[in-house]
Parts: sequence; C-alpha cells; structure tokens
Amino acid sequence: MSIFLFLIQCIWFALPAYAANIFASLSAEVKFLQILGFPIDFYQQWKGKRILGDNKTIRGFLIGTFFAILVSFFQHILFKNELIRKISFFDYSKNFLLLGFLLGLGALVGDSFGSFIKRRLNIPCGERFLLLDQLSFICFALLFASFIYPINIKIWLVLLPLTFLLHIVVNHLAFYLKIKKAKW
Repeated sequence: MSIFLFLIQCIWFALPAYAANIFASLSAEVKFLQILGFPIDFYQQWKGKRILGDNKTIRGFLIGTFFAILVSFFQHILFKNELIRKISFFDYSKNFLLLGFLLGLGALVGDSFGSFIKRRLNIPCGERFLLLDQLSFICFALLFASFIYPINIKIWLVLLPLTFLLHIVVNHLAFYLKIKKAKW
C-alpha cells in the first residue's frame, strides 16, 4: 500500500471528527438555535475557575455531533463506489451512524477537555495552547471510535501530525476569510 493511499484513508476515516470540530465552532452563527447557545458547564466553577467557559455550548455539541453523523451517512452512501471502498478502513455498510456519533462526540469531548485544561492553567477562552488546541479533539475522537473499530498505531502516527497541520491551515484560512476571530 502506498503512503499516499494510507494518508487518504486516514483523512477519510477522520472526516466525521473534523466535521464535528469545524461545525461546532461555526455553530454560533446559527441564529435560530440561539436558545441552545448556553454553556455546557452551566456557568459552574471548579476551584474558583469556570469549568469550560462560554465557548463550549449545547448548540455546538448538538450541531457538531449532527454533522459528524451526517458525514458518516454520506460515507455510507458513497461506500457503494469501488474507489471509496478502497480508501475505507471501516465497513460503512454497518454501524456507520454509531461510528459518526462516536467520532463526533469524541472530538467534542476532546475539545472540551482541552478547554478544561486551559481553564486550570488560567488560559482565557479563545487564547491558544499549542498542541492541546490542535490534538485533543482527534485523540478523543479516535479513543471513542476504538470502542467499535480497532485503531492501529499507524493510524495514530499519521493522524496526529496531519491533524496538527490541517488544524493550523484551516484556522488560518478561516481567520483570513473573516470566519474566525483568531488564527487558532
């Protein structure tokens, strides 16, 4: 198997997690769901500090998880194509909704874990923390997905540096397109 093919396979597998992470952060733009823009930590504190902060909302969790499942559904539909079957680690004819849910939920829990750590270290909401910001979501997504699909070490070794780079590129692009307020 070529390295390029394996790289494409890894990206294809991680797409629901990437979608969850991207659409959760864009969810603030969905005005008709403004009522769900409530922080998932319900403004609670732990040891005098917010648990997560204002940026982790019920709306973000719902929209992020929805899009992860939606991407997995499209992967399922496209799985009928021979080329798609070749780039798929996972058999999308079975348990595809569960995989999308686990990758999406894992990504959002991982991102929230990163926020939790940042609050403990007195890093304000929206400020960057190199590596934690880029990798916490994919680590948790892969951990959650491993409940139904064994994630071998090669997938981890490709997705961690790849996600790190993609995260930086996508966030810079979103900043320059005025979609995000910060480059990270």
